[in-house]
Amino acid sequence: METLYEEIDLLNSEGAIFKLRKKRDINPPLAFMLYDRKGVSCGVYTKRELLDVLSGKSDLVDSTGKTWNYPSQPEGMKPNSDRLTKFMGV
Repeated sequence: METLYEEIDLLNSEGAIFKLRKKRDINPPLAFMLYDRKGVSCGVYTKRELLDVLSGKSDLVDSTGKTWNYPSQPEGMKPNSDRLTKFMGV
C-alpha cells in the first residue's frame, strides 16, 4: 500500500535532524509539515515560509527550543538542491 505522504530529510547528520513531509496527492503542495529528530511536529510551513527558512530569513526550531539557521549548516547535511526543489514543487 502506498503511503499518503512523501518526505525528505531537510537536515541530516548521522540521522535526520529535521524531516519535511507533504501530502503525496497534492501538486504543487499547499503545506509542508516539519518534524525533528524525536519525531515531534515542529510546525506547518507554506512554500513561502519554507523559502524564508532556506534563505536564512527565519530559523528552524526543534522541540527542545534549539534554533537552526539553515544556510549556516554544512552542505553535507542538506539534501541535493535539485531534489529539494522538486520536492517543494518550485
